Amino acid sequence: MQRLLVVFIALFLTACASKPPELKHYLLAEPNFSPVSSNLSVQVALGSVRLAEFISGTGLVVETGNAEVTITRQHRWAERLDRQLERQLRQAMSQLYPNAQWVPVASAGNVNNMNYRLDLYVDAFQVSNSNAGRVRVQWFLRTMANDQLITGIVDLKTPLNGEGYATAVADLSSTWHQVLVTMAEQVQAASYQ
Repeated sequence: MQRLLVVFIALFLTACASKPPELKHYLLAEPNFSPVSSNLSVQVALGSVRLAEFISGTGLVVETGNAEVTITRQHRWAERLDRQLERQLRQAMSQLYPNAQWVPVASAGNVNNMNYRLDLYVDAFQVSNSNAGRVRVQWFLRTMANDQLITGIVDLKTPLNGEGYATAVADLSSTWHQVLVTMAEQVQAASYQ
């Protein structure tokens, strides 16, 4: 009986001493765009970037079936995803259209003095079950002068270039940057309407 107790205590201590799973934290790659040839010189208040609830947590999202997702526990965003996307939206638009002013709503003062307000709804930001990075954004451009609303959708899937979460994050970054360029072109076209 004592021998069994000693074995049990040894197993218990070994289990307690095992290393907990390592957490990995990821950031999206920062955008680095060259300016496009454009004379766009408007003032745009950058409003909210809202995320679908299932992608708003700290874990990366992986589709595991047609209507099933897994939210990773050990692979997490180092910064809230909505904050990363807000910052990169401002950076990208400023890089692509440097003659325009892209000002966060919180810094814009009186938003009515701006030409437009741009808001985003991010409906998808995950690894798809077909092993691709998927980003889907609906944007809303509101003219401040006459309160006209113009909308558009960008939905992209790009194949992953390898295995592992670090590769998935790099490919999601690339897909997000493609979405930003496409959305910027759509917003520019809409601002001339």
